[in-house]
Amino acid sequence: MIRPKPLNMNVSREDGSQKLVLVDAGAGTLLGPIRLPLWGDIVHVAAVQFADPTVTIGYDVDQAEAEREHWRVFDDAARSRNMIGGAYLPFPGLGHVRDNGDKTSAYVPLN
Repeated sequence: MIRPKPLNMNVSREDGSQKLVLVDAGAGTLLGPIRLPLWGDIVHVAAVQFADPTVTIGYDVDQAEAEREHWRVFDDAARSRNMIGGAYLPFPGLGHVRDNGDKTSAYVPLN
C-alpha cells in the first residue's frame, strides 16, 4: 500500500513576501510543485480592476503602489497560467487570469 507523504510547505522569500509551495514527492506524483497565490486585497472589484489595473480603492494606503502591484500580479498570473485564489474574486474564488492583449486582463473563474 502506498502512503501519501506529508507536504513540504515553504512560506518565506528573500524579499519578505510570502508564497506557499506544496510539493508531494511521493509515488504517483503528476503535478510536481503547485503554485497557488492567494490574494487578499489585490483586487476588490474584479470586473473593474482586471479591465483597468489603474483603478485602486480608497483603502489602499499607497495608490501608486497599489496600481503597480495590479500590473505586476496580473501579468505574472496571466503569464504563469497558475490558478489564483482571492477573497474578493467572484464565485468560486478560484480561477485564472487571461491577458486580453490590449493591456487589460480578465478573471476566468474555475467553474
